Amino acid sequence: MLRIKYFDAFKGENPFLVILGNPDVFLAAHDFFMNKREAYLNDPLITGYSEIAPLSRFRFYLTAEECKQIAEHFKHLGESDEPGHIYFDTAALEDIEVLISQGEYDHLF
Repeated sequence: MLRIKYFDAFKGENPFLVILGNPDVFLAAHDFFMNKREAYLNDPLITGYSEIAPLSRFRFYLTAEECKQIAEHFKHLGESDEPGHIYFDTAALEDIEVLISQGEYDHLF
């Protein structure tokens, strides 16, 4: 299950949403998001940990195109055992940087 946490100040004092997982989690997230017409990034079917206050639930809305894009990012990380990260942009979180990471920020959760 994905782990999601919001930080008011992270990397240069900018707001970030950090999403963590391992290869199995990211491949499952790929399958979950790949063919969705719309979805919420923090859907409880794929998210095991979510610390997102003060953001509203609607800030996690993804369009069909965004679902496809994030699914590809999850697949890329899921096909590797190496630590790494990818940045993702979504209209609903336009003022917040989204960082999807594997094996880099586990100590923050």
